[in-house]
Amino acid sequence: MPIPITDPVVVVIPDDMYSLVREQLEMEAELHGIGKCVPFETVCEKGPSSATMLNMSKKMNADMILLGIK
Repeated sequence: MPIPITDPVVVVIPDDMYSLVREQLEMEAELHGIGKCVPFETVCEKGPSSATMLNMSKKMNADMILLGIK
């Protein structure tokens, strides 16, 4: 039985990944109108997840970190 594919398949090389992820992050924030309610800043950094999130939260003096996974 065939499996339906809802999203197009995209092949990326590691050098392109950063810019694609950043663009998607900014589009998602705009789509949900986040900036209309609360001031926010999107951040896209390379590195191990937990260490990078902790370092960036300290660097930015963040009060809150929101993550989303599809």
